[in-house]
Amino acid sequence: MRQRFGIVQALIVNPKLIIVDEPTAGLNPLERDFFHNLLSDLGQDAVVMLSTHIVDDMVNLYTNMAVFNEGNILVQVHP
Repeated sequence: MRQRFGIVQALIVNPKLIIVDEPTAGLNPLERDFFHNLLSDLGQDAVVMLSTHIVDDMVNLYTNMAVFNEGNILVQVHP
C-alpha cells in the first residue's frame, strides 16, 4: 500500500518524466495488469523509463526500448 500511495503522490503533479524501478515486483497478476495499463496510458503524455528484469513487463508496453549497461546504450529498439 505504501508503494501505491507513493505512485499516486508522484502522479498528482502530472510529470513529463516517470522513472520506475521494478514496479511490478511482488504484485499479483491483476495488480500487475492494472499497473501495466496505467504505465501505458501515462506513456501517451510522458516519457516512462522502466528498470526491470521481467521481460514481459517491457515487451508489450513500450514502442521504444533501450538496454543500458553502466550508462551506455547497448541495444535500442524502435517500432
